[in-house]
Amino acid sequence: MRISDALAIKSCNIEMTKDEVTIIVKKRSNKHPILHTICLKKSILS
Repeated sequence: MRISDALAIKSCNIEMTKDEVTIIVKKRSNKHPILHTICLKKSILS
């Protein structure tokens, strides 16, 4: 992931459930944007 892709993450792209945090990243490519989803367990984040 490029820094510009990470900086483009907005709070509306972050979904929090009871056990997981899902981050949706729109990665730019030469032809079309790619949606990339990162799922993290909350226990890892704390």
